[in-house]
Parts: sequence; C-alpha cells; structure tokens
Amino acid sequence: MRRTKRKSGRLNRATGSLAQANRRLASYDLGVGEGYKQGLQAGFSCFDSHFEGTSIIIPSFNEVDAVKRCIEEITEHTELPYEIIVIDYGSTDGIEHYLNRLDGQVRYRLMPPETGYAGAANRGFMMAKGTTIALLDSRVIPTDNWLGHMLACLQSSDKIGLVGPVSNGLGGAQRRERPEASIVEEHLPEEEYCENDAAKWTIVERLSSTCLLFRRELLGLAGYFDEGCQAAPYEVDDYGHRLKLLGLSLVCAEDAYVNIAVEEFNAYSGMTDESSKDTRIYYSNKWNALKRLLASEPTAQISELDIGRQRGLSAYYPQSIVVAGLGGAVYWIENDRKRPVEGEWRGPLVRLSQPDLKRWPVGEPIQAADVLRRTGNAEGLPDELDGMFYEQPDGSCYYIEKGRRRPFINRYAAETWCLSGRTQPEPSEDFDAFPLGLPIVAPTLVRQAL
Repeated sequence: MRRTKRKSGRLNRATGSLAQANRRLASYDLGVGEGYKQGLQAGFSCFDSHFEGTSIIIPSFNEVDAVKRCIEEITEHTELPYEIIVIDYGSTDGIEHYLNRLDGQVRYRLMPPETGYAGAANRGFMMAKGTTIALLDSRVIPTDNWLGHMLACLQSSDKIGLVGPVSNGLGGAQRRERPEASIVEEHLPEEEYCENDAAKWTIVERLSSTCLLFRRELLGLAGYFDEGCQAAPYEVDDYGHRLKLLGLSLVCAEDAYVNIAVEEFNAYSGMTDESSKDTRIYYSNKWNALKRLLASEPTAQISELDIGRQRGLSAYYPQSIVVAGLGGAVYWIENDRKRPVEGEWRGPLVRLSQPDLKRWPVGEPIQAADVLRRTGNAEGLPDELDGMFYEQPDGSCYYIEKGRRRPFINRYAAETWCLSGRTQPEPSEDFDAFPLGLPIVAPTLVRQAL
C-alpha cells in the first residue's frame, strides 16, 4: 500500500517565521517612532533651560593641537561650573576624531568653511546653556582665576556689556608683557593676578574677540555677531558699537590674565587678504557716520536712551517694514509688534535672526494687500506720512515714524532696510517741525538660520 505523502510544514513554518519577524519589526519601528517623539518633546521642553555657569565657546579652523591644549588648560585652571562647546568650520586636521574621543565631555558642531569665525561663534552662542557665555580663541591658554575674576567684574554692574582680560598677546589696554616666563611652563605671571581687584576694572573703547565674557541676556538685547564681519577686529568692534547704543560698557578686567601662544596667533588667522578687505569695506559702510551723527544730534539720543535700553537693538530699527524669520515666516512691524502677514508677499523684505525678531511681541495678523497699501507698493505712495523716507541735499536720510524724524546713520543703513521705494522728492512743510528720534542703524547680517 502506497504511503500518503504528508504535507511539509516547512512552508508554514517559514510563513510563520516571516510573519513573526514582521511583527517584531513593526514593534521596533513603533518603539523607535515613540522614542523619537518623546526625545523630540524632551528636547523642546529643555531647549530654553539653562544652568548657573559659563558656556565656553571655542571656534576652530585647522587648530586641533591648539584646541586640545586650550581644553586641557580650561580643565586644569577653571573651578567654576562650565561647559565647553567647540565649533569647527572646515578643518582638515582630524579634529572630529579628537572631539569624538572626548566621549561627550565637550559638545561640538562641524560647520562648512564659509561659516567663518563670526558664524562659528554665533552657532556656539545658540547652543550655549550657561547663564554666562565666554568666547575663547583656541590659542588662548587660561590661567588660575581667569574666569572667576572676569565673572566678578561682569556681575558688578548691569551696565557692563562685555568683559575681557589682559594678556601677553593682545594690544591696547589689554596688553601685558611677561618676558620672564614661558607661556606654557608657568601660568601665573605675577602675584597681582592671584587676587580679585575691582580697582583694576577699566572701561575701554575696544576689546579683542580673543577672550570675551558676557551674560546670555545680551544676545536678546544686541543679537548675534554680524556675519558680514569675518575678520578681526571688526566682529567685536561692530558688536561694541551696538552695545554703546544700548548704554552698555566694554570693560577690561586687568586682574584677569590669560596667556596666548603668540607665534601660533600671528602665524595664521584663516582669513585671506580678499576676505579681510571685504570685511573692512562692509564694516566701514555700516558704521562710517555713527560718531558724526551722535555728535551732531545728541538730544534725541539722550531723550530716548532709556527706551532703547528696554527694547534692545530693535529701538534702532525702523518700523512700518516687512521682515522674515526662520521657516519663511513674514511679518509686518508696526507699533512695536510683529504682525504675521497672511497671503503671498512679493514685495521687499529684510531677513532677521531669531534674537532680533523675538524683541517684538506677536500682534494681530494682517493681509498682504493691506501691507502693500501701507508701504505704497500698490499705488506708489503710502496712505499716511508715517513710514516716509526723505533724503536731504547734503545726503543725510530721515525716516518719519510715530511723529518723529529719525536719522539714518548713513545711506547704507537706509538701503539695507529696502526703503528707497518710499523716497519723497522733497520734505513736506512740517518736516523740520518733527522732533528727532533715535537714529536707525543697519540690521545685523546672520547668514545661518539662527
């Protein structure tokens, strides 16, 4: 009798195994998705959380040995709470491998070469979690009390914007020679730097970006570094002008000392002659008439200075303008509010960073057609005098805003706000009757989405 062939269970078992594997994969994907969602929510919830300490930002460009030494010396000579953030912009010296080996002790971000020093600093400022922020060149070698003495100076007055130390490698009021010791072998050049001394805190006109300390709130008031200023000393000189407009001081803490590897510092800056020239031209265009303007029209500066301090740099920006922020959001600035523009906007606009935008609270939405009418882009002229632009025979430019005549610090500032389309051929009869308002400066250029 022929045996009946039993059906093989291999196919069924294979089918069952495949189904089981698919279920496991689906469960895994579900877990990954849920974990990502929870991680994203946790990230959003703690994004604005800060710690009572200092975020030390170190921009880097092909300086892995200097970065390594700087981090080691920070660890050796800093007892106060801090975090270290390294922002590299285009190095090819293996710095990523070194930073990976630190196993989370240092946060870092790798950026393309075109980011530049100012852009790298800005990225670090955005990532910082400390209540104070220090910007440190990688060739700086900290000594004992370097951070503590600078912090004591900064915290002594809310009128202080930036604090810098003295060093063997800096110029002007910040320069201190130390011929008697090696910058590597000896960290305390003189006994005078061992003790905190308020008598040695001096207000200065300029500070070097090589080593700076400030409160994180300063970013909300004055914004990020201008990324059009990619060569020293223009990035910090630009920032210094903004702080002075806000009534804040630059202070040299002469009781705080850092060493600088001078040979390395002078050997290579990462800047080409062409980029340095471009920065110099950009900086000059932006600020070339500031001192003359403030000297000729001090009354407006004094009468509204307190308002400027409260509103931050936005007090020196015009209103009745269209601006854009992250994600392409478009706003109409009016009555100290940013009003979301609904509908497609095809007119001129100015892109601003998040710190600049956040100074204006959100107002009621406005239709794009209404904005066109108010700017005069629909039929040629605005409906009201507010928002009109005038250029005098001598080249000086003014903007009518809330019944005040606000001078632009120069023609370049007027051009950057896209206001040439509102130019009036000649002032109205009441032009000189308008009281002076705060001057208008050019916006801060931030190329990154920050």
